[in-house]
Amino acid sequence: GTEREQIIVIMREILTIGKIINHNIKFDCKMIRHFLDIDFVPAGDTIQLSRLVSPDALEHGLKRLAGIHLGMFDYDEGLRQYVATHPECDYAKGGTYGNIPLDVILPYGGKDVSATRMLHDKLYEQLTEKQRDLYNQMIIKADYALGLIEENGFKIDYWLVERYRTIYQAVMDNKYLPAMKPDKHVKQYLH
Repeated sequence: GTEREQIIVIMREILTIGKIINHNIKFDCKMIRHFLDIDFVPAGDTIQLSRLVSPDALEHGLKRLAGIHLGMFDYDEGLRQYVATHPECDYAKGGTYGNIPLDVILPYGGKDVSATRMLHDKLYEQLTEKQRDLYNQMIIKADYALGLIEENGFKIDYWLVERYRTIYQAVMDNKYLPAMKPDKHVKQYLH
């Protein structure tokens, strides 16, 4: 088959058997499900690690983090130069990265993967034990689940929602529980 078909076959194998770590993996999961019809459970996300390590930072972009933490400044220079001279590859000009030849995109992709892996290891080492538990047991799993919800929505039990709304409103209005504080009494009515 074509180079593209061969790459897709390899990607399917990697995604279904490997531990996948990306930067903003929720987005990558969505794109891979959309374009390749492959679903995989992520093992790590450097953007989530960065948010744990530096919660006050306003920017968590991979290129910035790779520069700061790994000294990998401007590793995308070859790609940027190519895109600047080929409008069919520039999103801002109606192009797409799909038009970039493999001999340009693969070296960039390799550096991107390398930066992501090294950044993941470096940031993970900076987490406390509690942060590691939170990251492994909740953040990665919740991020994956939220990506699925963003794509597919979720069903709501309207009867249950209305019941909770009515109870909450009654408690907040203090109509039925005048002598009790709502925060202490709500649990009894919600079960």
